[in-house]
Amino acid sequence: MNITSKVTYQIVREILLSKVFTQIQIKNKTGYSKGQISKVVNWLITRKFVEKRESRYYLLDPAGLIYVFLLFRNMKELLVYRIPLRGE
Repeated sequence: MNITSKVTYQIVREILLSKVFTQIQIKNKTGYSKGQISKVVNWLITRKFVEKRESRYYLLDPAGLIYVFLLFRNMKELLVYRIPLRGE
C-alpha cells in the first residue's frame, strides 16, 4: 500500500474526520471499493492507529497518523535549490 497515494490520502482523511467509523461509511463517503478501504484500515490496525471494537473502528492516534504523511511524502516537487556537497 502506498501511504501517499491520492486514494489512500482520501480514505485516511475520512477516517480522521470520522474518528469512529465502519468501512461501509468510509466507502459511502469516498466512493472507493471496500477492498481499497480494507487495505488501508488493516495497515492502520497493524500500526496501532486504529482498533476494531465490536462492529466499529476507532481512531487511536490521529496526530501520529498525520505525522506518517510528513515522513513519507515526496519532497522533490518542493525543491528550490540543490547544493552539491560531495563534488557532484
